[in-house]
Amino acid sequence: MGSVVSAIARLVKRLVPAQGPEIHSLGVTLSGDVDRCTGAVHHSPFLNWHGVELAHLVERATGVRTVIENDVRALTAAEQWFGAGAGISSFVLVTIGAGIGCGISLDGRVVSGAHGVSGEIGHLPVGAVDRICTCGNAGCVEAVASTQAIVEQARQVTGWRHRADHGGRRPVRPRRA
Repeated sequence: MGSVVSAIARLVKRLVPAQGPEIHSLGVTLSGDVDRCTGAVHHSPFLNWHGVELAHLVERATGVRTVIENDVRALTAAEQWFGAGAGISSFVLVTIGAGIGCGISLDGRVVSGAHGVSGEIGHLPVGAVDRICTCGNAGCVEAVASTQAIVEQARQVTGWRHRADHGGRRPVRPRRA
């Protein structure tokens, strides 16, 4: 986590020249269960972070007030202000990638839910209990429908694998006997 905070601090320093405009606040988004009010990352499976006081760490490293938010909720706000959701009072967006998320805008407000985890559809159980999710549970939507899960399933069905001696970048078809 220290390397992430250091990278943010370097970027802030590089973006604002010494005599340039002052930065009043900084927004950091990431996947997982984050608490915007306290600035804490309760759990981010992709980063393997638990109980990280990220806003405080970034503020200390940059000297700039920092707000953290879940990446999909931040995307929902951006779509509401500038994108496909502009002028629409209620909409839902779904993201599919390393994880699966859902942002909800209801009556012009981005919904975070009572515990700050609304829209976490990637962790709804859908079966396939033989597939373990990044959250540690079995059968989550992400375990069967995220980009990595789909790629892995395609590899299993086709027999394709990555060749280790090419940095994992060149797929290779197995030889037939």
